[in-house]
Amino acid sequence: MNATRPLTLSALVLSLLMATDTVDAQTPVDDTLAMRQAVELLGTTLEEGLGLNERRGIFSPRAGDVRGRYLPRQGVVLEILTPLHNRGGALDTLDSSLSQLSSQLDGLLQQGAVPRPDFEAMRDQLALSMRTDEVSAFYRSFLQGLASQDISVIERGLAAAGDTLQSLQAMGHLDANERERLTQTLQDLRGQFAQQMQAMDTLRQQVREQAAQSGILPDQSVQDAWVQARTSLEQELAALRVEVNGQMAALQRAREQAEALREQQAAQALTEFQSRLFALLCDYSAGLRALPDDEVLNVILSGVGDLLPSGERRDLLFIIEKDALQRCQQGRISAAELQTVSTQFQY
Repeated sequence: MNATRPLTLSALVLSLLMATDTVDAQTPVDDTLAMRQAVELLGTTLEEGLGLNERRGIFSPRAGDVRGRYLPRQGVVLEILTPLHNRGGALDTLDSSLSQLSSQLDGLLQQGAVPRPDFEAMRDQLALSMRTDEVSAFYRSFLQGLASQDISVIERGLAAAGDTLQSLQAMGHLDANERERLTQTLQDLRGQFAQQMQAMDTLRQQVREQAAQSGILPDQSVQDAWVQARTSLEQELAALRVEVNGQMAALQRAREQAEALREQQAAQALTEFQSRLFALLCDYSAGLRALPDDEVLNVILSGVGDLLPSGERRDLLFIIEKDALQRCQQGRISAAELQTVSTQFQY
């Protein structure tokens, strides 16, 4: 809080008291307008005291906002938009999606996955199906073996790992060195995958050309070389699947740790914000003394509650009785006790 803020708050308190005197002097017809003025002054006081007027840059939006209104026979409603509004926001949704994707990947690796359609292999098989001799059977079998190599899990795993890394970066969980190391690791894995795909395409092209040009089986040495190349590819792809899954699991654990830390920090920040809020309400709500005894002060903290399936967060609401406000202003209860005796719920 800057050095000029106490003076500013003092000036606002005087305005609140003057507004209260105005309310007392008004006829019932003008009470609503006078209460509106008192609520606006209280909102301005809270914005100043909570630091919601602060900006991080010249063109940056304010840290928050207080919107107040008086509803006759119901009371005052203060809706407060804080820097904690929908904390995480898109990150919460992204984390949920990544968690689901990680579970799906684990299941695919354990149970096996249906490979994506290989249209080139399907075309080759269609061409060879026109021939029914032993030669075509050999080529069909070999190309089917290539097509059966499941690469979809690797592709999806690399994509999910990249998304998780972006999530960790957005949460500020990685320092520059760790970010560079993980980025390089993913680039290396993508490079290995690209090399293996190139080797598979080269082998497929060799077999396709031989099948198109010859009506006899290739030499045994050629067949052995093809089989060895396919076996090596199978082993390399299997090893890469395990490595990608391990990298994804490590990133997932890091994301869960970052999320837990973020939630802990957000909860602490919310606790501190509420403490400041009730201290200000205790000290500066004198302008609401004209509030009828059977009406209340409703405070809504927007988007700071539990996470909804939509990715948004619930609002946190406090209902504060006028008598409790007056007791706090008179020093009969503390600001912490004022918060305790208030009705709290989420909506």
